[in-house]
Amino acid sequence: MILLFVVGIVSALVVEIVVVQSYETRAINQRSVIVRNQCDLLVDQLVKRNFLENTGDEVVNGAINMLTSIYGGRILVMNGDSRVIMDSYNLDTG
Repeated sequence: MILLFVVGIVSALVVEIVVVQSYETRAINQRSVIVRNQCDLLVDQLVKRNFLENTGDEVVNGAINMLTSIYGGRILVMNGDSRVIMDSYNLDTG
């Protein structure tokens, strides 16, 4: 009787661990795809609106501020010379 109980508990724990790990991996992958897609859209806006030359564009700045608010992150826009054009935290520019 006790052996049956132990086997049941152990198998339930193994199933729980496998299901939770699978769910976490899947959730992280889905979130990564969403963030990547949003970054691709932001890059398209940066290019179309020539943001490297005109950093005062309110549409692009609004999109950057929205993404940093949603994800609680920092966005750095850099040019080809690795100079920071725009920092969403306003800590590093130039």
